[in-house]
Amino acid sequence: MSEKKALEQIWDGISDAIVKRRNIALVIGAALVALSLAVAPTIPFNADVTEYLPSQNADVEFWNDLTHRFGALDLLMIGLEEPGRELDTESLIRLARITDELAEHKSDGILMARSITNVSNIKEGEDGTLNASLLMQSIPRTEESRAELMQSILSNTQVKGSMISDDLKAYMVLVRVDERKDSRDVAALVKSIVEKERGNLKATYFGAPFIAGMITNNVYLRLIYIVPIFLLLLFAPILFIVRDIKTIMVILLSAGLSVLVWLGLLGITRADLTASASNAALVVVVIAAIAFARGYGENRKGALPFHITAKLLAAAAALFSVSILPVPYLQHFGTVAAIGMLAIILSGQLIFAPLASFLKTGEDTNSEKDVQRFSPRTSAVLIVVLIAVGLIGTLSGRFLINPKEIFMDGDEVGLSLNFFDRKFGGSDILQISAKGSFREPANAARLMRLSDLLEGNGLFSDVRSASQVLAFLNEQFSGMYRIPSDSEALGNLWFFMEGNEDIRPLMLDGRDEAMIAARIPGLTEIPISRWAGIAEEAVEASKLTGVKSGRLRIKAIAKKYGHKLDESALDSILADVGTDSNAAAEAREIKIVQSARSYLSSPSSPFTPTEEDLTLLSDVIEAGGADIETALAKSIAAMNGFKEMDYPPEMADDLARTLTTNFEALQLEYKADELLEKLKRKAVSGETSAAFDTRVRGVFADLLDKNYPTQDNLEIKVSGFPAIIPLVDGQLLHNNWLAAIMLCVIVALISIVIAGQAKQTFSVALQAALVSILTFAFGTLSGAHIDSACATIYLLPPIAIYFTGGSMNAFARRNTQAFASAFALAGLALLASGVLPVMRLGGIMSIGLALTLAVPAISRRLSL
Repeated sequence: MSEKKALEQIWDGISDAIVKRRNIALVIGAALVALSLAVAPTIPFNADVTEYLPSQNADVEFWNDLTHRFGALDLLMIGLEEPGRELDTESLIRLARITDELAEHKSDGILMARSITNVSNIKEGEDGTLNASLLMQSIPRTEESRAELMQSILSNTQVKGSMISDDLKAYMVLVRVDERKDSRDVAALVKSIVEKERGNLKATYFGAPFIAGMITNNVYLRLIYIVPIFLLLLFAPILFIVRDIKTIMVILLSAGLSVLVWLGLLGITRADLTASASNAALVVVVIAAIAFARGYGENRKGALPFHITAKLLAAAAALFSVSILPVPYLQHFGTVAAIGMLAIILSGQLIFAPLASFLKTGEDTNSEKDVQRFSPRTSAVLIVVLIAVGLIGTLSGRFLINPKEIFMDGDEVGLSLNFFDRKFGGSDILQISAKGSFREPANAARLMRLSDLLEGNGLFSDVRSASQVLAFLNEQFSGMYRIPSDSEALGNLWFFMEGNEDIRPLMLDGRDEAMIAARIPGLTEIPISRWAGIAEEAVEASKLTGVKSGRLRIKAIAKKYGHKLDESALDSILADVGTDSNAAAEAREIKIVQSARSYLSSPSSPFTPTEEDLTLLSDVIEAGGADIETALAKSIAAMNGFKEMDYPPEMADDLARTLTTNFEALQLEYKADELLEKLKRKAVSGETSAAFDTRVRGVFADLLDKNYPTQDNLEIKVSGFPAIIPLVDGQLLHNNWLAAIMLCVIVALISIVIAGQAKQTFSVALQAALVSILTFAFGTLSGAHIDSACATIYLLPPIAIYFTGGSMNAFARRNTQAFASAFALAGLALLASGVLPVMRLGGIMSIGLALTLAVPAISRRLSL
């Protein structure tokens, strides 16, 4: 105890010296504020939108890595909606202008801007080769060119539903942001360009930087209401209770300057700020005002009493201990708020104490009125009820992560989400990672099977996969929508795609990891917790090959395109896949012979055969045999037309190999056509779509291909924001509770160690625990719950009550209650923001501070 007395005497001696030399202290304080103003702009701001997720959670870590590898968090989406008819010429001109102007700002952090006006399309050129050209090579000026563009879009499955809505009345502009730039600045630049050029198009913005900007802009627009209401609610109770304007201004000025000193300390220590950690500014100003009000009430000389300083030190230590929790937002908040408590002590000595020493002493500081106490029974019942309500409310609370729950339907963010739900099938994406070499046909084929099954379950509104691009390209090259079973053929497809930025979000440059993006419908009754399981069922089914796989895929494709299948007829057809009739084989042979004759008679042939040569070729093909390639090479070498070209002998071998390869491909193609026609005739009612025919034909080709790979080595994991929400919301909630408990306990323990007053401090610790659970309960029972914006403000009450509770004289209590109630009322001004996260913040701040006054008041009336 003597040590504590010694510390108190030292502190009182320092305080007395400061008050006696108050002018010098004020000069030092002013210099500190000036330094803080200079340093504050240098504080680094961490704009990581995932900071509130538990960093040590394996699923969160995987998702973070996945999104960074594929740059998913670097994408901004701009939706532009037609006010009138689809593909309007004026609108397309504006869309092209927006896309081009965005693409010109690479130095400002826009790495890519993509829309239908500059997205590539694969077309066959006049010479038979494939060329990547623009989907929209020019703005359609006539009805005929507009109709051609419409048909081109409708036939391009990679564009429709992703770059343009199914009804062709909404466009998507994708912007990739340089991760080295501040995404908020880039988002502001993007929005300014779009707003300047959009004309009558209705613009909608989506992405974390846009959402942050929307919140800020909405608050700024309402400042004309918020500021007067805030000031009115802040000053009304203080003026009514304290009445001394000088005292009020000294306390508020000192509290405000404490925030500046805090910013200065952040700049000096290089501690970064985040969106959630920024709430520490509110904590600093509120705790400073309450501490200064109480300190002035207890020590009319101006200096902070030793026990208040001890509590500030204890709060700093407790907050710093919160930074050990495995959640980044709590780590950042704990660190910067702990620095804030030190800033209050510093500004209290160098600013508040000198200024308060100029104030006149007032009434007797020892007067205390007796209060009427509740009976023991009433006290016990009251305690049980409060604890029960607190625990029930707290334990049924939720940590809101999904933007659709965090924002209102009618605010700007809610309208943005609604737009993507209406026009593009939703804004929530499941990300399915598949690791393995996609230069191997087995892995690419597994990815194709998985994509088919995800599309065909009928639940996802859209599925995007690199396998779809490969299959589409293969169809252009070889006529079959499928993954080729030959490594060289697959390599040719990858070579054609080299340098194509449009595939970057779906496949890494090393071709060693793919990501399937499966869009969850915006309007669905399936709970968010179920979607990962749905995807995992498809992952498991994609392991199957052969007839079982073919059955699942054909059913999935039929479901996707709305065709009803007779499953028994389908099974019968699949059972006969390996059989072949003589008539069918002869018909295919005639087609193959004709194809070979046509090729050798075409300009692409290396020589011009005579009719006699072609007859000889036909005879060799019809004869067939296991060694047809050798027989063809001998026949070609003997042809007069070939001899006249004076080719080297190996040229005949190469040409024979080419023809044989073509024969195999044609056999596969013709057999797949036969099975498709049989399916359409026996198992499908009504006309089928061209897309259905193309996809099913590819599945049959996979079943017929004797080289089709049956084993892959992919590592597949379902991830994405919707997948991690049900895994982490409880963990986030529990960490927030744990942080509040840590503050209640650690502040008490360290206060006792430094300043003593064990009985009183222990009593306040119990009140702090009750205040904490009641604040959480209010959040639940009011429907506000917790989100990332207000989570840290739940930690204000268990700190504040150590300055509003405990034994103090009537004058100090009156001062403390005045400033605590003032900030509690002022928090209600944020309800006028109209932005749900800000409204939650204000509401929780208000009820939390109100409870820090109500609970001590009730405890003084208890008789136990």
